[in-house]
Amino acid sequence: MEKILYLFISLLISKGFAQIPNNAVPSNIRAANTLDQLSAGDIRPADLIYGIPIPPGEIIGDVYQDQEWRKTAVLLYSQSKLIEGYRCRYNILSNQIEIQTGSGERAIEGSKVKSFVWIDPKDDSPLFFVNAQDFKVNGHPQSGFLQVLSDGRLPLFKKTSIFIREPDYKPEFSMGSRDTRLIKREQLYYSRNDELFSLNTKNKRKFIDGFGELSTEIDSFINVNELKISNEDHVILIFEFFNKDMR
Repeated sequence: MEKILYLFISLLISKGFAQIPNNAVPSNIRAANTLDQLSAGDIRPADLIYGIPIPPGEIIGDVYQDQEWRKTAVLLYSQSKLIEGYRCRYNILSNQIEIQTGSGERAIEGSKVKSFVWIDPKDDSPLFFVNAQDFKVNGHPQSGFLQVLSDGRLPLFKKTSIFIREPDYKPEFSMGSRDTRLIKREQLYYSRNDELFSLNTKNKRKFIDGFGELSTEIDSFINVNELKISNEDHVILIFEFFNKDMR
């Protein structure tokens, strides 16, 4: 009798009828590999929880030369027409001059604007911008606008560009960023005629050589005044000396 009962129970087990129904702990969480990872601390937090969406990223940064609306005078290419008395700001990414008017905001394509000027809020000095399409780099026309830092026989410019860093978030690793970042980068140039040359502010010798036959006088001016070419304000002083004080 006992032998028959033993065989009957063995048959039930082999058919799966002896499994305990409605286990409190699901089998997948009982799995040996899950317990081993948990003990080792290898399980990362799940980012995609069913029913709860991942928060969207944000746009970090702005597209403007200056976010504030400034009283501006805008000179157009067409018939040298001057637009003044409006508050404007320059959208670097779209290359447009945005204008506040009584009927709302308007925009002028940058390609139609020869130059514009607004007042620096720091010291009430004028800030001049000229269209980069009138200049070339290695023979190639440019776009956007150049801020004039020093004017004269060797003008000094600064160009602000925007680079877009796309989101690189990887939910499976919980790494990266969900945000889109607008990164502003500035580059100094000087020009001879209509050709732009990138200003080297890391190598003093190359920097000084850009002044040609007057490089010795510029070198002396830098040393006497203890100027650093890595400092933008000092670079402006050097160009102002070259453009206005040297004869």
